[in-house]
Formats: sequence, C-alpha cells, structure tokens
Amino acid sequence: MRKASQQASMSWTRGGQPKQVDRKFPSVLSMPPLLKYWAALCVVSIAVGCAPFTQHPSAAGDLQKYRDAKAFFEHGKYRESRDAYRALFEAYPQSERAEEAQFNAAYVLVYYKNPDRDYAGAQHEFEKFLLRYPLSTFAGEAQSWISLIKAFDQSRVRELLSEVESLTRKIDETSKALLEAQQGESMILKERDGLMLEKNNLTGQIEELLNEKNTLLDEKASLLADRERLMTSKDDLEQKNHELMGEKEELIKAKAKLEKSIRDMTMVDVKMERKRKKMKKAEAEKSGNAGATQNPGGSGK
Repeated sequence: MRKASQQASMSWTRGGQPKQVDRKFPSVLSMPPLLKYWAALCVVSIAVGCAPFTQHPSAAGDLQKYRDAKAFFEHGKYRESRDAYRALFEAYPQSERAEEAQFNAAYVLVYYKNPDRDYAGAQHEFEKFLLRYPLSTFAGEAQSWISLIKAFDQSRVRELLSEVESLTRKIDETSKALLEAQQGESMILKERDGLMLEKNNLTGQIEELLNEKNTLLDEKASLLADRERLMTSKDDLEQKNHELMGEKEELIKAKAKLEKSIRDMTMVDVKMERKRKKMKKAEAEKSGNAGATQNPGGSGK
C-alpha cells in the first residue's frame, strides 16, 4: 500500500519512467494509453478476483490429498503443492474439490512468493481450467489472470518489437547507403550509432516493462493473499462472537436461577421469622400461665 501511494505522486515520461510532480495525485489523462489499459485490467482483475485455497466439505478419499497440497503451499513448497493439486484432480475428477484443485494448480504458477513463477504456463493452465469449468466460481479470476498476461504480451511487447524491427530496417538501409556513398561517411556512421543506441534503449524498455508486469502481478497476488487472510480473520471473529453469545445465554440462565434461589431463601426466612414469633408468643403465654398458677391469691392481697 505504501508503494502504491508513492506511485500516486508520480507522472510518466515518454520512455515509461516515473518522474516526481508537485500534485499529490496525477491526472489519469497524463498516463500513456498502454498504462491506462494496464491499470484498468488490474482494477477489473482485483474486482472480479476470488480467494483461492478455500475448503469445501467432502467425504471422498481426496481430503488427505487436498490437505497435503494446502500444507505444501503454506510451507512454501510450491512445486510440491502444484503436483499435489494436479494429482488430486486427475485422480478424483468427479470430486467436488477437483475444480478448486485445478484452479489452485494454475494459481501457484503466478503466486508472488513462488520463485519458479511461470506466467506462460499459468495462462495455459487457466485456459484449460475455463474449458473444463466455464461456469465455475473461479472462472472470473482465471479470465482476469489470462487477460493480464495477454494484455502485456500482445500490446506493449508487440509495439516495441515493431519499433525495433523498424529501426533494424533503417540500420540496414543506412548500411547500404554507407557502402554506396563516399561522402558524408561520418554523418551516416553517427546516424547508425544513434539508431543502434535507440534500439538498445527500446530493448531495455522491453525488459523494464517485463519487470513491471511481474511486479504488478506480484502485487495482485499479494492483495489476493491479504484478502484470504482477512476472510479467515472474519470467520474466526464470527466463531468467537457465536461462542460469546452462547456464554451470554448461559449467564442469563444462571442469573435467573440465582434470582429464584434468592427468592426461595427469602420466603424461607420469612416463614422462619413467623415461626420464631409464634414460638416467642407461645413461650410468653406459657410463662404467664405458669406465674398465675404459682401465685393464685396474689391479687387478693
């Protein structure tokens, strides 16, 4: 996120290099057309994307294979994870996990932490997935990845290669002119050197754009991973909330039971107090009767 905010304070030069500007947020109109297209694809991809590596209930024997594949992925063993997912959907094609396993096998190839990322292979795997599961809940995510990979390969690289070919033709023409012309040899050589330098610069731009493509794909994969962690945290919070609600109900029941016990004890105390008063009254009457019996003529004196 910090990197994105820094990029927001930059505009773009003719060669595709960022430069600092005074305004905090650049105008979208100041970006090159290809960059606008690339940014739009990224937004669509993130909007359409879904979180891979979710769990589905199953009673089939593929459960252990699914757990193994997921464990490999979580421990950074991406090649083993992909092999395990492939083994799962090939061995259990009718399993309800086969669809997710085939998607995850392709997703591992573009995962930002995988040092053996293979975008061409991932495109092929995503296309195979869409042929098999065109109505899958993962179809939008798969199509987004395919679009991102194709967008770069079919637009900017083709454009730059066309420029390189054009410059190469100019170099050939210049070389022929150099052989035919005896005068102005130094100027022709300088022009040729300039064209070669421009060709090298364009070749360097291709490499930079390829690196930029990988960076954008890595950032997207990172965002998807963050989304997956947030979804897991949400599930944990909901589970904890459910547990707290259960504890609350138990406390309410305990409170009601305690209040009933207090009322019962109060009633017992009232009854005991009444009984004590009756006993005291009876003892007083008994004492009065006993005194009158011992002194029957006391009143006559």
